[in-house]
Amino acid sequence: THLCFNCSMAMVHEPTYEAAMNEDRTATMYGTSADTYMSAGSFTIKEWIPGASITYQKNPDWVFADKIWLAEVTERVVTDTSTTLQMFLNGEIDYVSLGSEEYLQYKEDPRIIESDATGMWHISVNMGNTENPILSSTNFRKALYYGTDREAVAAAGNSIPAWWIQPMMVVGNLETGEKYRDMMAEAHPEWVPENYAYDPEAAVEYFNTALEETGLDSVTLTLLYSSDNSRYKTCSEYLQKAWAELFGADRFTLEIQGMPNSQMTATKKDWVNNPSSYDLGWGGWSTSKISPWNGYNVWRSTYAQKNEPYFSEALDDLWIRANQSEERFDKEAQIEMAYEMEHIMLEDLPIIPVMENPNRYLKAERVQLPTPDNSYIVNVGFGWKFARIIEE
Repeated sequence: THLCFNCSMAMVHEPTYEAAMNEDRTATMYGTSADTYMSAGSFTIKEWIPGASITYQKNPDWVFADKIWLAEVTERVVTDTSTTLQMFLNGEIDYVSLGSEEYLQYKEDPRIIESDATGMWHISVNMGNTENPILSSTNFRKALYYGTDREAVAAAGNSIPAWWIQPMMVVGNLETGEKYRDMMAEAHPEWVPENYAYDPEAAVEYFNTALEETGLDSVTLTLLYSSDNSRYKTCSEYLQKAWAELFGADRFTLEIQGMPNSQMTATKKDWVNNPSSYDLGWGGWSTSKISPWNGYNVWRSTYAQKNEPYFSEALDDLWIRANQSEERFDKEAQIEMAYEMEHIMLEDLPIIPVMENPNRYLKAERVQLPTPDNSYIVNVGFGWKFARIIEE
């Protein structure tokens, strides 16, 4: 039995909390309305209309109140993305997130701001699939890894190619702000592959070896993708054609199947009960933005919500050393252990890294962010609460 607990802790205002408690103390209404919540920090709640909006006002008692220029901030609840975009274009809101299709339409707009992705999109491999045992072949997984033209797939998905496990946003040195990926490229330049690891000749060699060692003449697989986002259908269709052309249509067939993201996630996790629940499936994990050595937790043997039946004693040992042993106080050692864990992952390939999806937004010109270049700062974000409104 695997149990997973997700716990959050925060201070509450005890008198307000107690006043919202029911008679038998089995439930509380604390935090369900402005009258049952005590807010604190840089802004406090001024008005809360459930399901519609929340208005915050500057807190003059906040320790850094002198750094806050905005008097109020209003968040509006809008469930339809097209409506949200139209509200931005009408000047009703100052900030809107863009989907991939919307980004294509506005990518030349000077109001665009962008931040690196917090996660990397990959293809999960059901290595324990009993109906498709070739998935347990490291040579076959390497064939898929080296046979993926990441630049082409990313172009189809309006994303950026990625051969790595840790995303670009992750910071490796908190004192300097240097990105983990840049640090690894400098420390291990020989390990950075050309063409984002796309090597069709090597891919075919690995594919031939996999067929030979498994005694198969051909392979048929199904790739699951989320029907909630059209970009993954486009990327899946590209791989369906490209892999067949690379490995030979008579030897490799990729079928694709779209389903709601929640259903796809459940199908992948069901390998615990049904070893052949899936072959391949798109997936993505957001990771720790300031501790890359912790980001491999989701692939540890003891992780309860694994998408892939992957177990590695070497990865487990490194993770414990980096996060729980005395070595965790040696930042240089932690960074190297993060690199070693990534190296193990890219040798075993329980996932095929493909691309990152940057976060893109439109920002009203009247909003002046605290950074001159509108840049994103890890764990600070764009600094909205420190923004100013410049009316011309």
